[in-house]
Amino acid sequence: MKKTLLILILSSIINSCNSRKNNNWEIYKKNVKELFNSGEIQLNKGTSIEKLNEFERKFSIELTEDFKELYLKNNGEKQGSSFIMGLRFLSLEEIESEMILLKKITKKYNDFSGKTIPENSVKKVYYNEKWIPFIADSQGAYLALDLSPDSAGTKGQIINIGNDENDHFIIASNINNLFSMINILITEKGLNKQNVSHLTDELKGEIIKGYFKPTNYKVEIKKSK
Repeated sequence: MKKTLLILILSSIINSCNSRKNNNWEIYKKNVKELFNSGEIQLNKGTSIEKLNEFERKFSIELTEDFKELYLKNNGEKQGSSFIMGLRFLSLEEIESEMILLKKITKKYNDFSGKTIPENSVKKVYYNEKWIPFIADSQGAYLALDLSPDSAGTKGQIINIGNDENDHFIIASNINNLFSMINILITEKGLNKQNVSHLTDELKGEIIKGYFKPTNYKVEIKKSK
């Protein structure tokens, strides 16, 4: 009896800790609902741990825990939506299709002549098979989970890749940090779908200006004065 109770307590603590990892995703969904009177209706239900494991086996990768947690909550968005400030939140099935397409492209072309910001944080290629594109625009550009960073990067960082992404940035140190940054742009900068030109460009611009600053190769949030 005592052993069972201890297991239940430990399980509760672990679940509580895990639920806080992507707390900024929940805050973002709340912000969207309040701003646009929409929210969960645009999102798919969460995937299963079995499908995440299958995805890992198929691509010989090990996903980060925050990515898994995000997709257990919501497996992307419904067709015709643009839930991430005008960008699409891809389902696992869509991610798989995009990764297959990007791999085909890199068989013919994988040159990259741009900069990485911070330096040596992202590999200098057009696409790496361990980059997981999970947020996309309609022109072939993505925000991706980086599972194979360069020497100064960190596994699990979020980077910009694809068409017209001439320089690779660490956009955020992890998924929770990414949605924290977006939430700050909404609450402090008044960002919304009507005034955002392109979310990735907005984030890069704020990094360049120092509002979000790379420190020790992890994007940290600069406190407002």
